[in-house]
Amino acid sequence: MSFDGDDYLATTLPASIQTPNITMAAWVKISSIGPGAQTVIAGEPRQANAVGKGVHVAVSSTGVPFINKGSNTGGWIGVAGTTTMATGTWYYLVGTVDASAVRMYVNGVLEGTLSNALAIDWTDGAGGNYPDPAQLYVGAFKDNSIGSGAVIPNISFLSAVLDDVQVYNRAL
Repeated sequence: MSFDGDDYLATTLPASIQTPNITMAAWVKISSIGPGAQTVIAGEPRQANAVGKGVHVAVSSTGVPFINKGSNTGGWIGVAGTTTMATGTWYYLVGTVDASAVRMYVNGVLEGTLSNALAIDWTDGAGGNYPDPAQLYVGAFKDNSIGSGAVIPNISFLSAVLDDVQVYNRAL
C-alpha cells in the first residue's frame, strides 16, 4: 500500500482486537520524514484522542518509530525505538502492549520497553466525540474534532509504502 501524505485506510474498530494485549506490525518504507509524526496503525475508540484511549504505532517527526497507548487519565504513554529511519529503506516495525509493558521492536530487535500494567482502555467516550464510531486506521489518526467528518482522519498522515500490515489481539 502506498500513502503519499493524504491517504489512509479505515474500518470500524473490530471488537476482536479490543483486548488488554495487542500487537501492531508492518513493513514500512518511509518516503519523507517530518514535519510531524506519521501514524502507521491506530486503534481508536470514540473520544480516544481527547481522553487518552486506544493505541498506535507511528514514526516521529525525526524518523524514530514509537508506540503510544492511552494513559487512561487523559494523556498518552509510550516508548520509542532507537533507530532513526532513513527514507527509501524497509523497516519491520512491531509495537506490543501486554499486562506488564509497552514494547517497540525494529527489524526484530527490541529497542524500547516501558513497564506499565495499565490495560488499554477501549471504552467509547460519550456521543459527540470523535471518531464515531470507533476506528482502526492505517496511515493516519483522528483527533477529537468533527473536521471533515465523524470518522475521517485529520492528522499524522503517513508518507510511506506499507506491506504486511498486521494487528493481533495478543502480544507476540
